[in-house]
Amino acid sequence: MSAKPAAVIVLMAVLASLPAAPAAAKHRRVKHSHTVISQVDVKRDYAFKAESASAISVCARATNLGTGASSRGAELIMALLTPNGDTEIVARRDMPQLPGRTPAKRGHPGRHFRVDVCARGSGALNLPLGAYGTQVCFSDSNSEGRGGCQYCRGKCFFIGKRTWTGTAGGTQTSPDDNQSWQAGAVTFTFARYMALGQFTYSINRASVNYQHTTTRSFCTSVGAGTVSASTGELRIDYSSGGYDIEGEVPSDATVPATVNCPGVSTSSDASVQSTFLDDGSALTPLPAYGGNERLAQSYSYGAGPGSLQYHWDFG
Repeated sequence: MSAKPAAVIVLMAVLASLPAAPAAAKHRRVKHSHTVISQVDVKRDYAFKAESASAISVCARATNLGTGASSRGAELIMALLTPNGDTEIVARRDMPQLPGRTPAKRGHPGRHFRVDVCARGSGALNLPLGAYGTQVCFSDSNSEGRGGCQYCRGKCFFIGKRTWTGTAGGTQTSPDDNQSWQAGAVTFTFARYMALGQFTYSINRASVNYQHTTTRSFCTSVGAGTVSASTGELRIDYSSGGYDIEGEVPSDATVPATVNCPGVSTSSDASVQSTFLDDGSALTPLPAYGGNERLAQSYSYGAGPGSLQYHWDFG
């Protein structure tokens, strides 16, 4: 047998002295959570602008269907979806970490961990008036899979005002009778809420100043005075996008007047137009979302020598 070259013997000795090569590392699959949301309960579907956002509250159940734990710092979040496509978070709350599901063993089903969480808003609510959609989610950065959010698209949540304050006025004309009136400080205060964005406001005490002139044959009656409003209501419907407004003084209200006839002048009372604020039978359109939040409009009834005209400006 021929002897091996010295170089080969040395190489074999070096290789024999090296440690064995490690086995190929096993691929470890990262375990992810899969947080799904259920039993979402938005406690109230309206709130008031410039008031505390704590009026907005939501509760929901989180269930982890994944094999990994939910992330630390996961949250329940409620956001409003604006008509122009933005998302505004209005309530949030930290969620306890949920372990991953346990596997089934010996005929026993695996276990899914769940928790009920409630979130409430904080700070002042300064979003524009109007109708919003809603988005309620569990924000879990470790979660994979769908079902972490529930949406209500369209008009589902509504932001209104607590009060509306402004002015109103009008005129009534006919061949023999002319009246004008002004109410310089009128306030409508929130009274009740109906479902789907319907806010109703009642009028506060308000004074209406009347001026009137009536001509009968050779006599002229001139009068002026102040009458207190007796009833009035403002109804805003953010679902339909319109409002109704009205105001009344007592139907038998009068103001002092002086009747001047040739050679004689006497004191009397003059009746006034009892409806001092009216916007007709159809809903008046609301301002566009995010625009000037004023209810300012006018309405006319009749034409020519006999007509009624109303105007108002509330903000």
